[in-house]
Amino acid sequence: MKVELNQIFSIEEDDNFVQWGNLTKGRHRTPLNRFKGMPYFSDVNGRTPVINFHSNPFKEDEEHTPWRDLLIQDEGRVIYNGDNKNSSKKAHETFGNKQVLKVLNLYSSKKKEGCWRNIQTLDVDISDELQGELAEGQPLPTVGGSGGRQVCDLSHLDRENIARTMQLSGEEWLVIHKWATDSGMHRSMPGIALTLSSYSTNNWNNVPSAKQAKQAVKMIQQHKETIEDLIVKDTD
Repeated sequence: MKVELNQIFSIEEDDNFVQWGNLTKGRHRTPLNRFKGMPYFSDVNGRTPVINFHSNPFKEDEEHTPWRDLLIQDEGRVIYNGDNKNSSKKAHETFGNKQVLKVLNLYSSKKKEGCWRNIQTLDVDISDELQGELAEGQPLPTVGGSGGRQVCDLSHLDRENIARTMQLSGEEWLVIHKWATDSGMHRSMPGIALTLSSYSTNNWNNVPSAKQAKQAVKMIQQHKETIEDLIVKDTD
């Protein structure tokens, strides 16, 4: 069965929609039990194929469901309130929560710097505790100041800018360098872009300073806006 992002399925008989049960049972007899908090498929070769985050937006903020889940499929993000409705159990002991916690480290491991950088650039409120963890997982700037790894107080915005800067490849920074040169920006800006291209090509052995990253994010945003304006003009 082929499915599409944001496709709607029905939990009841409906000629206009594919049934959710048919989707989840596949070639087997029994579909996932949506009444069992956050149902999931059994592990295959040590991997969990699917964890189902089932949420009904028509029942949010009601007496029995005084919460709101956010399932942002096209961004691959879930802000989910878990499945613990029984106060006799601790949150981490319930069926779905236990499985999510089992695999959560695969998505937020400090050993995977790319994942950590993505978390830092998400447009969500981050607690002070998590910001501290992000700070531990992020390399300190190696350029600027007196050189070497700078033991300095970086703000959350500084760290976010550095993470955003380090998400781009060397080729992408070369594109921005050419754009910055052709657009007549201050001569320091193309220079920063060229430097960052070199850093990226060398696997970020040099980590940009907070000042470099601040200007870099400005270029990223302005370059993005320029491209969007050209697309609008082409479609008019």
